[in-house]
Amino acid sequence: MSKIFVAVPAYTGAITVETCDSLYAEIYEAIKRKHEFVIQFAQQDSIISRCRNYMVRNFLQTDFTDMIFLDSDVGFPMGTLCNLAEYPVDIVGAAYPYREDPLRFPMGWIAERGMLIADPQTGLLEVESLPTGCLRIKREVLEKMIEKHPELEYFEPSGGKAYALFEFTRVGKAFLGEDISFCRQARIDGFKIWLDPRVDMTHTGHKVFKGNIGEWLLNRK
Repeated sequence: MSKIFVAVPAYTGAITVETCDSLYAEIYEAIKRKHEFVIQFAQQDSIISRCRNYMVRNFLQTDFTDMIFLDSDVGFPMGTLCNLAEYPVDIVGAAYPYREDPLRFPMGWIAERGMLIADPQTGLLEVESLPTGCLRIKREVLEKMIEKHPELEYFEPSGGKAYALFEFTRVGKAFLGEDISFCRQARIDGFKIWLDPRVDMTHTGHKVFKGNIGEWLLNRK
């Protein structure tokens, strides 16, 4: 049994119908699988990196085992979050399409590998980075990264300690968002990032963009 902590940053307080429908369905699935399941929303913080660090702090103050970051504008099939929590890996996520046509997905492949090979046990693909819009992180990953990097400690404006595991950085001439920066540091610290390529996901913008990254990969020329 997993104890799943779903963290949903929502700066404006608005959450799409697709996200709400997916979360309602996931609650029932979690009960069916006998997982504990809690959802925390965070709003009114325009700095997404600080918001994520704040939510990590709140997660670590509980005894929950798995933290899942979920953006407020994505949707997914019932069972997706439970599946992510059940995979025996450190960090794993599902990929949603960009809010644009033609279909593309945000993630980073491991450059030195010439092909993608699914793990025979789980069917997951190892990747260099994933966005944080549907990403599961094991508790021990966060604890070990904090232990390894005490220099990341800072004090929240509202009071209390937090750690800048998520922050915007620049590597050479590349500017990295807080999610890619986190994945980069996690890999440096010895953790692997995995992608479940079988999940149908939506990403709501001026329309609902829907895609399955596994099908997209198979159809690429």
